Amino acid sequence: SDRYGRVFVIETSLLLSAVFSILFGLAPTFSRALVWRCLLGLCNGLMGPIKVLITEFNRGDPNKETQMMALVLGMWGFGFLINPAITGYLSDPLQQYPNARAVQLFATTLRAYPFLLPNVAGCLFCLVAYVLVRNFVEETLPPERRHSFGCDSIFPGRNKIMRTVSSWGLFKHFHEDGAEIGGAPS
Repeated sequence: SDRYGRVFVIETSLLLSAVFSILFGLAPTFSRALVWRCLLGLCNGLMGPIKVLITEFNRGDPNKETQMMALVLGMWGFGFLINPAITGYLSDPLQQYPNARAVQLFATTLRAYPFLLPNVAGCLFCLVAYVLVRNFVEETLPPERRHSFGCDSIFPGRNKIMRTVSSWGLFKHFHEDGAEIGGAPS
């Protein structure tokens, strides 16, 4: 968040959480579900940038900062309390609510993926949060300190590697006319 901005990190985290949440719900095997869940946890980097935003929004007012931090941490804890209730209510709807029309409408999908519905709900929460952050949260990192995010950010040595591939001599055993060096002429 010190490089690309606090809001950028929060938005990216919310979008990745939405994607990995759906993939977790669609996982056909336990091992794939474990991989998606691990990636979901890895991309959920919200608390650090949120705490920095709170500190920077309040500009040194310890009372406001304490109130906002208590609100954020309280909501975080409330999420830990209410999430199991929501997921328990929505998981395996074919078994819990076999006569519901919505369940019957999506019976084929819900039979194949009984835990998709709570993950769709989680995805929707992430998307709503993304829209709210995008529209209402101001970036606190000054523009002159922000870097642009691109492919070089993910793979910093990519250009250097691609420039040196030609110097590896992968095809030096071929002659310019297509015949191999030291081989019989064609």
